[in-house]
Amino acid sequence: MATLAMAKNFFLTLPLQDPAESRIVAVARARWAMAERAARCYVRPMSSFLSTILLPVAVGAVALVLLLGLFNMMRGGSPNRSQKLMRLRVLLQFVAIVITMLTVWAMGH
Repeated sequence: MATLAMAKNFFLTLPLQDPAESRIVAVARARWAMAERAARCYVRPMSSFLSTILLPVAVGAVALVLLLGLFNMMRGGSPNRSQKLMRLRVLLQFVAIVITMLTVWAMGH
C-alpha cells in the first residue's frame, strides 16, 4: 500500500513545465482517480464482508464441529459419528483457510 501512496503523491506533486506534459499528467491523474474509485467500489466491501461476517462464521463452524466431536467422544458415542464429525471438521478447516486467504488477498488490494 505504501508504494501506491508514493505513486499517487508523485503524480500529484509533479512539476508542470510544458503544456504537453501537463496534459499527460492530467490524463495520468484522471486514470489514477478512476482506478481508485473502481477499487473502492468492489474490493473494500468484499474484504469487509469476508473479514467481519464470513470468516467468523467459518471459524465458528469449525469450533462447533470440534466441540461436537469432543462431546461425542467424552460420552462414549458412536465411533462412526466421531469419524463423520472429524471429516466434516477437516473440510470446514479447509474452507476456513481458503476464506482467510481470500480475506488477506482482498485486504491487500
